[in-house]
Amino acid sequence: MRKRDYRQELWNQRHAQYVDGRRRASYKKKKSRRRAELLAQAPEASRKPVHLPGVPKQRYRVTIPLPADLSLARNYEEVMSAVNQMRESAVRRQRGYVDFRPVRSLGPGAALVLTAELDRWRRLRRLRMSPLDLDEWDINVLAQLDEMGLFEVLDSWQPKAVPRVAVGYQFIRFRAGVKVAGALAREVRLALEEVGAEIRNRAALFGGLTEAMANVLHHAYPHGEKYVATPIQNQWWMSGAYNSANAQLSVQFFDQGVGIPTTLPRKHPAERIKGVLSSLGLPDDDASRIKAAMLLGRSRTSEPHRGGGLSDIKAFVEATGKGRLRILSGRGQYIYDTQSGETLLTHREPLGGTLIEWEVATTSENPSS
Repeated sequence: MRKRDYRQELWNQRHAQYVDGRRRASYKKKKSRRRAELLAQAPEASRKPVHLPGVPKQRYRVTIPLPADLSLARNYEEVMSAVNQMRESAVRRQRGYVDFRPVRSLGPGAALVLTAELDRWRRLRRLRMSPLDLDEWDINVLAQLDEMGLFEVLDSWQPKAVPRVAVGYQFIRFRAGVKVAGALAREVRLALEEVGAEIRNRAALFGGLTEAMANVLHHAYPHGEKYVATPIQNQWWMSGAYNSANAQLSVQFFDQGVGIPTTLPRKHPAERIKGVLSSLGLPDDDASRIKAAMLLGRSRTSEPHRGGGLSDIKAFVEATGKGRLRILSGRGQYIYDTQSGETLLTHREPLGGTLIEWEVATTSENPSS
C-alpha cells in the first residue's frame, strides 16, 4: 500500500510539472500573438518599439557614434558628449553599441579616456565586450587601438594584426592599477624607449607618474562626494605615445575621481583658496582652481615620502626645457607651456575625473597642440 502511494504521489508531481509547463507555453504563445496583433494595428512609424500593457519595457540597444576627430585638444566638446552618453548608458545598465566607424584621427588623451569609460562599462555590466564591424573601421585607427591594447583591456577577442598605412603616433599598451606602482611607471618609460622615444629626464617622469598615482589614492575618490558616474574605487589608467614624424613624446594619466576643483577645498582652507584667486584676478571656476592647486603646492599630507603634489607633476616638462603640461579636471583646462606660459579654459562638458598629459619634444621643435 505504501509503495502504491509513493508511485501515485510521484505521478501527481510529474503531472503537475507537465501541466505547469503547458500553461507557461500557452501564456507565451498568447503574449506573442497579442504582440503581433498590436504591431499589425500600429502605424508604420511607431512600430518599434512596441510595449505590451503591464509588461516591463525592454532595454533596447543604444548606439553612440564617435566623432571623426577623436581628440580632446582639437575637439573636446564632441568627444566628451559621446563619452557622457556612454556613462549614462552604463549607469542605466543599457545595452550599447559604440560606433568607431566615423573616427579618422585619434589623440592619445582621448583614447585613454575612452578606454577607461569602456572598461567601467564592462565592469559595471559584468560583461565581455565584442568589437563589431572592424572591416569598416579606419585602418590606422584600428592599428593604433590594437597597439594600445584596447581589446585586451576590454577582455574581448583579439583581431588579426593590422598593418599601419600612415606614419603618426605609435602607442604603447595601457596600464591600470589601484595603488602607487613604481614598477608600472618604469614599464611605461621602457615601452616608450622601445618605440624610439628619447627621454632626457627619466627621474622626473617617474616622479610625475608616481605622484599622480599617490594623488589618486589619497584624494581622487573621497567618500560622500557626488560623482559624474559610478566610479571604480581608486582606479587609474595610464598610457603613452611617440610620434617619430615630429619627435614628440606624450604620456597620459587618467582617473575617474571627483576632480581637482572638488578636492582642493579638502586640502586647503576656503579663505586661502579665495585669497590666491583674488590675488591673481581669477574667477572661482574649475580652470582657476586647477591653477590655484598648482600654486598652493605641496600636498596636505605630512608623510615624508609624499612629494610636492602638482609641482612634481609639472617638473617633468620643466626639466626637458621644451614641452607642455595639460591638466583637464571637472570643466576646467590648465595648460603650462615652457614657451608661451599658462593658459586657462572652461569647457561645457565635464570630464568626469582628471586627465594629466605631458607632451615633450625630444628635439629642438616645440610640441604641437
